[in-house]
Amino acid sequence: MLNEMTAQFNDFFASIHGRAPYSWQTRLAGFVLREERLPSAIDMPTGTGKSAVIDIAVFALAMKPDVFPRRIAFVVDRRVVVDQACARAEKIRRAIDAAGSPVLKEVRDRLKRLSESGEILEVASLRGGAVLIDDGWTRYPDQPGIIVCTVDMFGSRLLFRGYGVSSRMRPVHAALMGSDCLVALDEVQISRAFEGTLKEIQRRRQRERLPNRFMSTRMSATTGDESADETVFRLTPADMRDARLRPIVEKRAALRLEAAKTRGAMRKKAVGIVKALAKDKRFARVGVIVNRVNGAREIGDDLRGLEDVDASVLTGRMRPIDRIESAERLVSAFDPETDAPALGKDEPIRVLVSTQAVEVGVDISFDALISECAPSDSLRQRFGRLARRGRNPEPAPFWVVGVGSGKGEDPIYGRAAANTWNELRRLVKKERVVDQSFFADEISQEGTRAPFYESPLILDSHMDVWAQTNPSPAAQPNLEWHLHGIRRDADDNPEVAIVWRDDVSRSDLNIAPPEMIEELRIPLVAAREWLRRGEGETEVADVYAPAPERESRASLDNPKRGWRNGLWVRRAASRSFAEMPAGYAISPGDVIIVPAERGGLSRDGVWDPRSKLTVDDLGDIARMERGGSVMLRLNRKAAWRNMKKGISSPPLPNDGEESDSREEWEKVKRWLTEWRKAEFDADFAAGCRDSETSVKRQTRIVDYLLDPSREVELASAEDGDGRRFYAVRSIERGAFIERDMDGSDERGSMTGAATLLRDHMEGVGRRAGETAERLGMPPSVADDLRLAGRLHDVGKADERCQLALVGGSPISAALLDAPLAKSAPRAARVPLPTRHDMVGAAMAAASPEVLAQANDPDLVIHLIASHHGFARPLGRFDRDESPRTGRYEFDGHTMEADSGAVNAAEFDIETADRFRRLTRKYGHHGLAWLETILRLADHRQSAEESRKHDDGKQ
Repeated sequence: MLNEMTAQFNDFFASIHGRAPYSWQTRLAGFVLREERLPSAIDMPTGTGKSAVIDIAVFALAMKPDVFPRRIAFVVDRRVVVDQACARAEKIRRAIDAAGSPVLKEVRDRLKRLSESGEILEVASLRGGAVLIDDGWTRYPDQPGIIVCTVDMFGSRLLFRGYGVSSRMRPVHAALMGSDCLVALDEVQISRAFEGTLKEIQRRRQRERLPNRFMSTRMSATTGDESADETVFRLTPADMRDARLRPIVEKRAALRLEAAKTRGAMRKKAVGIVKALAKDKRFARVGVIVNRVNGAREIGDDLRGLEDVDASVLTGRMRPIDRIESAERLVSAFDPETDAPALGKDEPIRVLVSTQAVEVGVDISFDALISECAPSDSLRQRFGRLARRGRNPEPAPFWVVGVGSGKGEDPIYGRAAANTWNELRRLVKKERVVDQSFFADEISQEGTRAPFYESPLILDSHMDVWAQTNPSPAAQPNLEWHLHGIRRDADDNPEVAIVWRDDVSRSDLNIAPPEMIEELRIPLVAAREWLRRGEGETEVADVYAPAPERESRASLDNPKRGWRNGLWVRRAASRSFAEMPAGYAISPGDVIIVPAERGGLSRDGVWDPRSKLTVDDLGDIARMERGGSVMLRLNRKAAWRNMKKGISSPPLPNDGEESDSREEWEKVKRWLTEWRKAEFDADFAAGCRDSETSVKRQTRIVDYLLDPSREVELASAEDGDGRRFYAVRSIERGAFIERDMDGSDERGSMTGAATLLRDHMEGVGRRAGETAERLGMPPSVADDLRLAGRLHDVGKADERCQLALVGGSPISAALLDAPLAKSAPRAARVPLPTRHDMVGAAMAAASPEVLAQANDPDLVIHLIASHHGFARPLGRFDRDESPRTGRYEFDGHTMEADSGAVNAAEFDIETADRFRRLTRKYGHHGLAWLETILRLADHRQSAEESRKHDDGKQ
């Protein structure tokens, strides 16, 4: 049976990728299927295909769904690598969906049976706070999926502090990441601290009483030391008989050293080498890797002045949308699966200038490589980008340029880079042919490796604090230490986000709030330097570096005149924007809105505080990529910048209130159609950065909105000068839960579906119970989830809730035959006046006849109280000033409680005590997992009810 499964895996892999797996990949698949687990570590040379662990995990899940986790998290601490790994995941999903072979059809059919959704595989990409591709992984707890993410995005969610996640939804994300999840931590040599944190969470999950399908493995070409109880998977002599693999492992390079006294001299050295290569014509694809973003940017600018060079720059300090589009072009140009083109006399060489962003994981290949000296393990990783498939008959040229005398302290790498340079000068006189082992075996590892920061222990008290998501305690463990290690100076250099908009106003930000995929994340000190003076630059890398000692933590004192005008900020703990006040001290996690004409990005989209180029406003395309409704703002600045020849300015709203009349839409539609048909005037828009790309993005949105099958509406907003403009917005029927899943009462209740309370709760109970059974929960737990679902909204029986659900009309409320769970059609949006989750918990606690059906009454009460993200550990703090008695008939029993009971301190104390008892019983992630099953059942039931209502109106 095992041999048959392994043979099936070979067919599965070949059907997706068009080639057979390497022998070690087949051997690993056999190990996983036989042992029903992953090895502790996968230690493979660079370029040998470690990312195939994604294929193996998907196949193992399909073959043994009772053993292997539903979600596969591929975690790597490089944003560019995340983009490429996500592309692989998407390729796997598409191939399975197309089912072009018998084994793919079998895998597809098996995966479809695992979830209520019936979908085979969801793919999500989390980097820099962005959720791209799809957020379906957060809708169904039993949905098979692949989540590719950075350490920050995965680790913060795992520890109940998800970056970019509301306090209400943090326990849901923690449960999805920490339960029924297989974690592959790639390039572990740059994530040693999080490796320790991940091991500790896995150890804790193994102690919990609920079914445990949480697995992890670490992967690298340099995994480091392992303990005696670990299983490390490595190449064997038999694997090396694979004729495709051997050249990759045994590839060689002609290592040459170049010394430079200063960084400016290093820049000239690199440009000089590229000039020589451009004349040589033997090396069509050249890489230049440096340690700082400004260095990459400046070298790129120098190379663009050369006739025989086609240069591009790619770093991690780019907005996700810009980075993804650039990476897609460049990865194709430097594809290791294609041979380097033979260049004619007048053809330019392709040069990619980058930073640590391409140091690990990215599947690109250079014919020649120039690298700034870095620690020995970093150079080994950079070596992996050179002649990646080993097809070159001769050793590929590899220049390492050392800066200084080998005695300096580097702000990024400390003494490691200098120590490595000294070792290289000892071992290499002029030129030496080396292989991968040179950087690991011959260079002394004492003091030459990149700085390694250990993570602190995770104590029970740490988990107790993190699990308290609403409200969160004021004093908390340092999350950064558990993600990136103990850095005593780390608090001096956290990150903030910059967002550029064509026009900055409260109205514009309300109608189109910034999405995380349009944010540029940079160190706080770099943002301070730029915003303080509007010009100076603090050196930035794509890895952590402590703040310069000269940096003060003062506010924006003595800014350049007028520079602060027009800046808006969203504080890290807030959801609203405000104009940046005088003397404001930027804080970690702030989102700062900057007018687009202020510049700050290079022509490649790379962070450049000296640039004055107008920056593209990505607000509309970011919303389209994020999912949900699509919007196009026709404000004057945005439309004028990307204007096409002969087109008038966009129409303006009529004076008075907003209108979405057909007449108004036809006027806007005619203008959009005219804009779409016109020829783009390149000279007119020459001042725009990458105007062709900008127009392509805008054209995508216009085509979407002009599609006759789309339903659209018009809204209006005001720009910073008080002038009104149109915003065209698509209407996505039945998608409110998917787009706005934040657990709030109003978004979940004011749907206009007029669903009866009884029907809604029965539906939620059924879904929760069935999901628990599919996930292998004990029958007693599944029954309690079913009961909690049948009771979760019982607090809405309060007459004031019912009044709100009919829009505040006493007559409509009196005419109701039975209580509602969702608002009546066309009812005005009225906030629910009571804490129905807390009242429902009080009603359940006061009904011993009902609780007699529960196996764990504490659990049922808690699930009712927490189904909107509260009761972790306390209830909501809005006081009920006019308490009423709520009554509801359930299974022949009258449930009732005075809503004033939730005002009492005793209620909060018991709620907190119950939360503590349950975390001890089910575990921190285990309890969140049970809450998630119920809450997502509620979301799905609400979405289905809304969709049926909308379909009935068509």
